[in-house]
Amino acid sequence: MADETKKKDPNTGMILEIICAFFGLLGVGHIWAGNITIGLIALVVYLVVLIIEWVFIVPLLGAVTAGLGCCLYIFYPLQNLIVGVISSLFVKKYIEESQGGKSK
Repeated sequence: MADETKKKDPNTGMILEIICAFFGLLGVGHIWAGNITIGLIALVVYLVVLIIEWVFIVPLLGAVTAGLGCCLYIFYPLQNLIVGVISSLFVKKYIEESQGGKSK
């Protein structure tokens, strides 16, 4: 297990988490950092949330507002970006703590 002794760059974990979360795959940065349990939980829960949004909330919003409410869902990528940035901060914190302190 030579990978466990190798130091990981917190910024790489942050970028990976933000990019993957933008496409709906929250938790990939956690998995890369070695925090597998949290990463898998985040991945599954966020995918379920996205499915619920697209199957139930978006059609209901469109039906209630005669289709105009669905136009507001252009903010979907922004939602993924915000959630990804917040999660990436936790990835960075996890990597720094697991390597025994703050990294440059």
